[in-house]
Amino acid sequence: MEVITFATIKGGIGKTTLSYNYGEYLASKGHKVLLMDLDQQSSLSRTYGITDQEGTVEEIFNVYDDDENRKEVKIHRVNKNVDLISGTTRLDKVQSRLETHNNKNLILFMWLHQHYDDIVANYDYMIIDCHPDIGIATKNAIAVSDAVLSPVTPSKFSYDSITELETRMKELKKETVDVMSGNTLIRAKVYYIANMIKHNTGISKDFLKSIKEDKEVEWIAEIPEREIFNRSTYYQVPICEMEQMANTPLSEIPDDYKNNKDFMKMRNYFANQNPKNYKQIDDIFDTITKENEVESFDEYFAAGEREKAEKQAAILRADGEAQAIMAVQKAMADSLALLNAQAPNDQVIKLKALEAMQKVADGKATKIIIP
Repeated sequence: MEVITFATIKGGIGKTTLSYNYGEYLASKGHKVLLMDLDQQSSLSRTYGITDQEGTVEEIFNVYDDDENRKEVKIHRVNKNVDLISGTTRLDKVQSRLETHNNKNLILFMWLHQHYDDIVANYDYMIIDCHPDIGIATKNAIAVSDAVLSPVTPSKFSYDSITELETRMKELKKETVDVMSGNTLIRAKVYYIANMIKHNTGISKDFLKSIKEDKEVEWIAEIPEREIFNRSTYYQVPICEMEQMANTPLSEIPDDYKNNKDFMKMRNYFANQNPKNYKQIDDIFDTITKENEVESFDEYFAAGEREKAEKQAAILRADGEAQAIMAVQKAMADSLALLNAQAPNDQVIKLKALEAMQKVADGKATKIIIP
């Protein structure tokens, strides 16, 4: 399975629309695609009409519950060859809880490792749509990705965000390392997409000139501004399906659909598009796919690499458990210090306090209760 993340610093640049249409394009070519919505706005999920807040990506990051209490992640079948793990509006709160968690950037890595046989092995591609930031969820997505696609529009703020993203990527590589070798675990290459290009404006022309002269980062594609992209999310019909519907003769459309005014209005819009526009978009997505042909996630887990990854995951889990024990020990030490200050000569209270703390440390109680 190849993992591709759409990530940006700036919002409003067509990231979710591209995630949606690119994932559907891959599915139309016969690939099995798993979409993951890591944006708390959940726009990708809503495009498919999924608003269910049970079994969302929140369960992947719910590391404070043990395995028995964690809920199963739901995988929604949303189209032919396309499944979705939906987003949640609670993701920002989930991320805030993880700020002090050890290995917080590798939670998704460990979840995918645990579900290699029942999830990862079932798909050819995973497409992850992220919130426009480099928060914990986005860092997790990048950590498991083979490629990061970052759309940039012809505007100063969007173009300036490239420097910020490059800086944050360098920081992420330094802080996310293999505990055995010290090498970074970030393997993803970042590609930039010139998006929403208007070829009849001076700003777009200057923008295209700038990216052609830009040797610092890699530009993978130029996507023209087309109303059809906005229509795809509005109608909840991907562009590849629009083309199929446009090419379907009226005689082959069932009467129920012909008598549906809303459907026929959509179908007529699709049919009135210039066929060259459909081909142009198909060619762009084909170019992106060929440029992204790199070592995939399951190749990384093949043979010796999978054994190495299993050792890495075991160390990470042990490290997390050690951190939890240290937290309990610190709480016990703080409580004893407080008791010493409040009752320095009362040894009976101290002994009872120690017994209560030990119950918490052994997992026999969740609170320190002194009888």
